[in-house]
Amino acid sequence: MKVCIIGGMPRSGTRQFADILNRLDYVTIKGEVYTNSFKSIPGFITSANNDHDGKWTEPSYLKNRLKTILNIIAGISKGSNAPFNFNNCDISGFKCPYIEIQKNTIDFLFKEEVDKVYFFYCSRNIKDNFLSYKSNFGISVKNYVDKTIISIRSLLKMSNDTMYRVKILNLDDFIRTKNKGVFIKDNIFDFLEIEHVSEDECNLIYTDTTNRNATESVGKARLTALTNFEDDYLLHHIQLHETLDFFRNQYGISLLA
Repeated sequence: MKVCIIGGMPRSGTRQFADILNRLDYVTIKGEVYTNSFKSIPGFITSANNDHDGKWTEPSYLKNRLKTILNIIAGISKGSNAPFNFNNCDISGFKCPYIEIQKNTIDFLFKEEVDKVYFFYCSRNIKDNFLSYKSNFGISVKNYVDKTIISIRSLLKMSNDTMYRVKILNLDDFIRTKNKGVFIKDNIFDFLEIEHVSEDECNLIYTDTTNRNATESVGKARLTALTNFEDDYLLHHIQLHETLDFFRNQYGISLLA
C-alpha cells in the first residue's frame, strides 16, 4: 500500500486535489488533522511498540501497524472520522496544509512502514494565496510570511530526503491550463504510478469534482487587493525572497510573479 500526503500552502487546492484522487475507488485521502493531536501520535506508537516488544503479539502488531497509524490519523481528522476501508485500497493518506512542517512526525510514523511517501506540495502566487487565506481566516501578513518560510524550508528538507517523492502542484498552473485532464494525469496520477486512467477519464473526474473549499463556496467574500503595508511587506521581506528563490531554483516555479 502506498502512502500519499497532500500538504503545502492553505487555500492552494489541497481539498480539490484530494477530492480528485478520491474519485478513484482504490484511493482514500482523509481530511485535515489537528496539529497538536498529530504530533502526539509518535508517543502513542512508541508505547505500543514497547508493549508488544518480544511478546507473542508482536508479529501481528507489526504487520498491521501501518493500518493502525492511518486509522489514528483518520480518527483525529477535522472531517469524517470513519476508519479507512483497506479492502482494495492501494493508496491511503490525508491532506493537511502546512503538514510538511511536521516532517519529523511524518518520518517517525512512516519510515519503517513504507519505502517512500508520496508528497504533494500545493502552491500558488503568494499575493493571491495571502488574500485568500486572509479572506477566510483573517491571518496577518507577518504570520503568513513566517509560516510560508517555514513551510518551504520544510519542503526543501523533504526533497533532500530519499524517503519522500515530492511533487509540486501549482494552483495557478492548474487554473490556466486548458486541458485539466492532461494536468491531472501528468501531475497527479502518473506521479503516483497509477496506470490505466486515460486523459478522457481524467477530464470526467475534473468535471464531476467541485472545489468545495473555494472562498465563494463557503460563503465568504474574496479580498481583491493588498493594503499598502501588506504589499510592501511581501515585496521587501528579505528572508521570504531568499526562500522563494530557493523554491524557484529547486522546482522551476516562481511564486511571486
